Formats: sequence, structure tokens, C-alpha cells
Amino acid sequence: YFTLQQAGGEYFMRAADDNWWHPECVERLVAALEKNPGYSLALSSFQIVYNDGSLDEELSFKGRRDLTNKNPLEVYKLILTRRRGIDHALFGLIRTDLLKHLVSRPLFVRKGWDAILAAELAMATRFFTLPEVLRFNNNKLESPAEKISRLLVAEGYKIRKRKFPLFSSTYLYLYFVSLWRILASRVVPLRRKLLVFLPWFSALWAKRRKFFGFLYTRRLRTFL
Repeated sequence: YFTLQQAGGEYFMRAADDNWWHPECVERLVAALEKNPGYSLALSSFQIVYNDGSLDEELSFKGRRDLTNKNPLEVYKLILTRRRGIDHALFGLIRTDLLKHLVSRPLFVRKGWDAILAAELAMATRFFTLPEVLRFNNNKLESPAEKISRLLVAEGYKIRKRKFPLFSSTYLYLYFVSLWRILASRVVPLRRKLLVFLPWFSALWAKRRKFFGFLYTRRLRTFL
């Protein structure tokens, strides 16, 4: 927040210490927004990189994953359903004035804060995505908890996942705090606020097993 307040340029982009960029990345993102004034965020495809420099999964915005021609309601639903890649929206190039207005309202949550802000941003403007890989992200480091789980599974132990994700703060904040922020937002147009419940309920239904998995007993599965 402090860094953003010091920014005086037209565009702003977060530079994480575990990212690398193509030499033409910023230039091409700026060009995309200059040519398309109706968009306020430009994001390129990116690829996961290991510490040793080897490449892994590529998350590209091509075909059905291209956000350029999707309306804000569609993008909002994709963020709620946690489609991979879209949660990196805040690593794109964003118009500074809009972003300053967005973060001027305090966000008193830690988990999922980036997805919540991305959801509000998606309803406030449109996203322009480039199919080319112009950014590389090193976020595949194995955490101690993941390593222990992997070793236990290798030894034949079964790791039980949580059955009550409704009370998981990440899901709870993403669905309900993002809705509240959008309805109270000063940058989201009124007409979109009136329509926000359509993608919100649609995403909630799509993720009903995540939220209400404890209701899906063998008897109920044939009906739900």
C-alpha cells in the first residue's frame, strides 16, 4: 500500500522477488492498454519455474482461457471458482489511479486478500490478456507440510482432507468478503453491482461440494 501511494506514473505493476520477466514484458503490456483504453489491467501468460531453472506448467491465456473477450461478470465467476492463473491478476500491469481507489478501502483479512482485490477489480474494469509467456514464476517450492504429507502418502498413510471447507477462512472470505466489497465499492458501476449475484450464486453452486460436502452422504448424492 505504501509503495502504491508513492507511485506517480500512469501504470503500476507488482514485482515479486520470485518472478522473472521477458525483456519486452512491460513494453507489450503498456502497448496493450494504450491501444485499448476500455481495459485497465493487462496480464501475460506465465510459466512455473523450479529453483534449478527447469520449467514446469505453463498457464496461458489462450482459447477459452483468454479473458480479453470475457465480460466482468464472467471473470468474477472464474475468480470465485479459483481458476488457475487468474489469481495472478494483481501481478499484471494496472492503471495506477484505479488501483489507488481500489486499495483506499482497508482490507482486514490476510488469507485470500489478493483474490478478493482481484474480484473487485474484475467487476470494476476489463482484463486484457496476452497469450505469450512473458513472466516466469517460482512458486513451486515444497513447503515442510507438503513434504511431510508426501512422505506419509509414500509410506502408505492416507491423508484426510477437511470435510468442512465452508468454515475455511480462504473460501469464506473470498465468497462473502468479495461480495461485500463489490456492493460497497466506489469503482464498480451500479449496473454491475445489481448483476453481481448472478455469477456469485452460479459460482457457489459450482463449488457446492466444496462448501457443503458434509451434506453429500451416500443417500443424498443421488438427489443433489
